Amino acid sequence: MFRQTVVSFLLLFVVAQISAQELNSYKYVIIPQKFDFLSEADQYRLNSLTRFLFKNEGFEVLYDTETLPTELADDQCSGLRANVLKEKGMFTTKLTIVLKDCKNDVIYTSPQGTSREKAYREAYNEALKEAFEGVSSLNYTYDPTSVTVRKTKKVTPQPIDEVKAVVKEATSDKTDSPAAVKNLIDVEDTHKDVLYGQLMTNGYQVVDATPKVVMKLLFSGKKDVFIVEDRNAIVFKQEGVWVLSEYDGNTTSNKVINLKL
Repeated sequence: MFRQTVVSFLLLFVVAQISAQELNSYKYVIIPQKFDFLSEADQYRLNSLTRFLFKNEGFEVLYDTETLPTELADDQCSGLRANVLKEKGMFTTKLTIVLKDCKNDVIYTSPQGTSREKAYREAYNEALKEAFEGVSSLNYTYDPTSVTVRKTKKVTPQPIDEVKAVVKEATSDKTDSPAAVKNLIDVEDTHKDVLYGQLMTNGYQVVDATPKVVMKLLFSGKKDVFIVEDRNAIVFKQEGVWVLSEYDGNTTSNKVINLKL
C-alpha cells in the first residue's frame, strides 16, 4: 500500500510540475483570427473570447494578423502562440487550449473543457471558459528576470531526476530496502519494435508496424510528458529517449521504448 501511494504521488508530481514558472517568462500571446475547426474568422466570437481571457490574465495579446510590437518583432521567442483544439463528440463540445513557443514546442496544454449546450455559440463559449480555468490556476505574472533563464536555455530537472528525489524523500524513514527503491527508478534499456505516434486532439495514438493501437498518450501540460490512457503509467523523454514508466500494483517498471512522435 505504501509503495502504491508513493508511485501514485510520483506520477502526479511528474505531470503537475511546470507551467507556471515557465509561462511567466513569456510576455505575449498571439491568437489566430480563425481556429481550424471553424469556418470563418472569429466565428461565434470564440477568438475574441480567447483574446479577452488571456488579456484578463495579464498577457499582452495580439491577433496573428496584427503588426508585432518592436519588442516582439526583435525577439519572437518572447511570445507564445495560442490555439484551441476541438475533439469530436456527438452530444458534447470538447475544447482544449494549447500554447506553443517559437520552436513549435508545446509549452502548455489545458485540461479539456466541455459543454452539453446545443447552440454552438453557448457550447463553444462554455467549453472554452472551462478549459481556461487551467490557465487561470497557474496564476500567471510576467517575470522579466525569468526571461534570461529561458534565453540561456536553463532547463528544469528531467522527470526521472524528480522521481528519484521524491522516492528518496518518501522512503527515507521507511523499511523498504535500497534494492526495492532502486527497482522503482531503474530505467531498463530494452529497445523494441518502433512505435509511431499519430496526433490526436488531446495527445497521440501510438501504433506499431501492423498497425495496431498499442496505447494512447494524453497531453499532461508538461513538455515531453504524457499520461497513458486507462493505465497507471506515464511516458516521458529522458536524455533523448522515451521511457514508459508503469505501476503494476506491486512495483514500477521503467523501460525505454522506440517511439517516434
